[in-house]
Amino acid sequence: MVLPGLIQNAFRAELFALGYALHQAALHGVAVRIWTDCLGVVNRFHFLARCDRDIRVNTVNADLWNWVRTSVQSIGVKRIQVIKVAAHQSLAKAKTRREVWTSWNNDAADLSAKVANLDRLQETWAIRSRLVRELEECQTLHGEVFQLHSAVAELSAMATAAATLDDDQVPRQKRVNRVFEKAYDDSACTCQVPPKLKGLYPGKLPDKVVLWWKLRTLGASSGDLKWLPVHMIYLDFMMTFGCPGPIRVNNRWLEWDMCPFLTPEKHKHSLRTRWFRKFLLSALHAMGITINTATCRGSSEILQAFLPCVSARWDEMCLEQVEAWLSCHLSTHCGRGAQELRSLPIPDVNLRMKLPSMPPKMGS
Repeated sequence: MVLPGLIQNAFRAELFALGYALHQAALHGVAVRIWTDCLGVVNRFHFLARCDRDIRVNTVNADLWNWVRTSVQSIGVKRIQVIKVAAHQSLAKAKTRREVWTSWNNDAADLSAKVANLDRLQETWAIRSRLVRELEECQTLHGEVFQLHSAVAELSAMATAAATLDDDQVPRQKRVNRVFEKAYDDSACTCQVPPKLKGLYPGKLPDKVVLWWKLRTLGASSGDLKWLPVHMIYLDFMMTFGCPGPIRVNNRWLEWDMCPFLTPEKHKHSLRTRWFRKFLLSALHAMGITINTATCRGSSEILQAFLPCVSARWDEMCLEQVEAWLSCHLSTHCGRGAQELRSLPIPDVNLRMKLPSMPPKMGS
């Protein structure tokens, strides 16, 4: 019997023998036990017998594996045994009658396969010679095409390296930077603590923020209108009062001075800054102050990232104190992403930034 297909190798011959044996067993409706020394055929058979996965038609030996599966479905998996035996074993090393039997029959099967492989028609060897010749021609053609592509790539690389900046350069359009307009209007501000703000935030927080904002922005040492990062303003507030600002607990705003059991340190600096920004904008709106906000690069040498900012005038001495504190707690300038700001500690009170008239604390 001739091994079908263009692929003529030992694995396909072993697989064909398995398929033929199973086909004969299926025709007669009998159980079958098969010995083979090809571990790849044994493992693949057991894998396909256990699963229902389809065999893709474009895989190697798909025709024979589909033939095997058809026979298995006809016979039944439980009635088939495919056993691996050792290959090329000497009969002198056999210890049992079973080992003698499997070794002798396996060697006989190998010998039969070799004889059958050589006992082919003359046309078969002519076809094989033609296939070998065509394969060598294809390999030669592949090498020529590969050399051609390599030469083209080298010439292209040399031409690119020789090109100058003046050769066919497309003029680049100048990037238009976004302009952040500053605006600050406190003409309608009475500098009084709005009752609405006291209803939203507890304790002395409204009194503190009104007095603090008034002295920072209206003082004699206030500079020009500039973009101030909210992080710096929040640090200024904490270094002035020693207060971490409003703390959000169970959807309620609390003040640390009134609730000493609070632990503001467990909240990251970035979260507390967002809380303070909301508190500050609410206070400015209630005070009648119009102010522009933007996410931009503020007036700071340490904070170089794009951060939430407000446009306002501010006491230059206080900004210098905040910059000095940041330079001590940041290993480098704060760039893109501002990851360094997330875990800043709560600063201590700076006596140089203390207000001349401080709101009294509870119990004082």
